[in-house]
Amino acid sequence: MADCFIIQKSKPLKQQTNIAEALEAAQDKQNVVWINLLEPTDPELETVEKGLGLHELTTEDLKNPSGRAKIEDFDGHLFMTFKALNFNEGEDIEETINLNFILFKNLLVTVHISPILSIKETMEDIAKRPAIMKAGADFLMYSILDRVIDKYLPIIDQLDDETEQIEESIFEKFDSGVSEKIFGLKQMVAHLRRRVAPQREMLANLSGRQHALIHPKTQIYLRDVYDHIIRVNDNLESYRDILQGAMDSYMTQISNRMNEVMKTLSIIATLMLPLGFLTGLYGTNFELLPGSKGPYNFWIFVGVMVVLILAGVGYFKSKKWF
Repeated sequence: MADCFIIQKSKPLKQQTNIAEALEAAQDKQNVVWINLLEPTDPELETVEKGLGLHELTTEDLKNPSGRAKIEDFDGHLFMTFKALNFNEGEDIEETINLNFILFKNLLVTVHISPILSIKETMEDIAKRPAIMKAGADFLMYSILDRVIDKYLPIIDQLDDETEQIEESIFEKFDSGVSEKIFGLKQMVAHLRRRVAPQREMLANLSGRQHALIHPKTQIYLRDVYDHIIRVNDNLESYRDILQGAMDSYMTQISNRMNEVMKTLSIIATLMLPLGFLTGLYGTNFELLPGSKGPYNFWIFVGVMVVLILAGVGYFKSKKWF
């Protein structure tokens, strides 16, 4: 499905689905054109490929839903692939969607196989403020990229909240099942880092080096996007270390709790040792045992055992063993 937006000099925004007409409008350098292809068909891709003279390898990349994030500088245009978070209902947000950009001087082509929230929001914004497109195809690309990267920021805030909950589950009210949550978050952080790191380098390239297709004024805005992705990347690095530390603390807590259990059992066994000796001695078949004939001697025997227990408890406390 194609959505084409055309801004012509001194004319209102024009929206249509005719790719050939949009490509023809792009021949006039006074116009600014955006062609967005959602789930493009082979004929649509063929029309774009022939109309723009794209390399066949670029067309292959457009069809590849799992291609890596990258930037390629061709004669007359830039080709880029970014990873946009998946906000589609029933989908995993971490399963990113490839968003491909083909940037010419006055034309931007975006290609993706699934709906992308940032694209939808940009379209709605353009309908209200056509001046976004009047600023140029490079500024339009910035507007989309800004939204793509900013969608990562709520996940960072979510990670912050969840790491705090994990720390509470470890140190304040110990939860033995927190290890599963830690492993899940570690996998999530590692997955996001693999997506963010290449895009950070791409944005550093776009914002820090002169490009014939990107106006210096637009590069200033791209530096802001670069700052955002640096923040995302740095936070992911921090959360990776925090989660590793949380796992180490969890294992330490498990070990400490096990030591406490073993210490308690050892104390109980030690207190019971003299009682076992005495009851074992009086359970033997000797003919003469001290105090075995008196009417109160059983209770005296029980009292002696209680005194031994209290003496053992007092000794352990004096040594601060519990």
